[in-house]
Amino acid sequence: MPDQVLHHTLQEYGTGAEIALALTQYGGKVLQSYYNKLTVGRHVWVHPITQGKTYQFPATAQATADELTPGSAREGSNQPEIEERLVVLNSKPIISDHYEGEIDAFIRHYDTRKATGRADGLACRLRVERELFAALALGARQAARGTGDDAFAGGLQVTGTYNDLGNEYPRSLTGSQTLQDQMSQVAVRFDENNVDDEGRICFLSPYLWDVLLEDTHLTSRDYTDINDLVTRRMVECKGFMIEKTNLIKHTSPASATCVLGDMSSWSQSAYQGSFLKTAALFIGDMEAVGQITAYDLKTFGPEWMINYHSWYFGAKIWHGAKWLRPESCAEIILGSS
Repeated sequence: MPDQVLHHTLQEYGTGAEIALALTQYGGKVLQSYYNKLTVGRHVWVHPITQGKTYQFPATAQATADELTPGSAREGSNQPEIEERLVVLNSKPIISDHYEGEIDAFIRHYDTRKATGRADGLACRLRVERELFAALALGARQAARGTGDDAFAGGLQVTGTYNDLGNEYPRSLTGSQTLQDQMSQVAVRFDENNVDDEGRICFLSPYLWDVLLEDTHLTSRDYTDINDLVTRRMVECKGFMIEKTNLIKHTSPASATCVLGDMSSWSQSAYQGSFLKTAALFIGDMEAVGQITAYDLKTFGPEWMINYHSWYFGAKIWHGAKWLRPESCAEIILGSS
């Protein structure tokens, strides 16, 4: 509809100040539910861009150092080189939208704005983080490449024994120790690849987080003052900060299927792969995965949709992600037995 008609229709339901306040509160709930609930999104390299939809992240191989003979020139065959690759990230819009049939209720009742704003922000957050987890898992599956100064280390994929969560990690001390042994393998690989030991993150489902607590040594005051069994707080294990997420959970302990699912047919190749067996994911540092937000999270509306006789609202973000440093990515997957 023309702007003047839209403006006139809105004025039937309240003053300009009322409308502005309603939209501000709606947008505030969208942003709050998006940013306050981020898990993996808080631990990756984020670059906002204001023009275009693409950004290039630089990634270098391991640099080397040698002696310099005084008076000699560093040129020709003696000139040092560091292999560098550019990882290109493309962004696409992610949108969560809805219709409001009763615009007066939306404008005048905060509870309505709170519920819809929270739902739209959460939906955008879940989609963005699903793509980030996919990029992280694909980084863990990358092989090492090159030699010498041109070497790029690969990621790590630790494979379990059983093909379902309950047998691989029973809710007992045995299950906790199995998971800790696999986490130790990841920690050792990160150490060998010179990944900084600060900022390491392990992402676990609620079930595996609960299994980890079965080892009471992790929460004993004789061992740590960070974790606490009484408050069921598990903050750190094997040098990893523990983040709990539903995005890599299995539907039940007996299930062999991760809810991250099979994304092989997704339109963007940066996320294409099957994650049905994913049990846990790890980040060694913030450069493991790159993320771009072209225009950050924004809200839009209200727009009158005459075909639906409703008002159209929503939240939108231009988003893209891809692994940058495979040596800082790791994944635990279920086995086949």
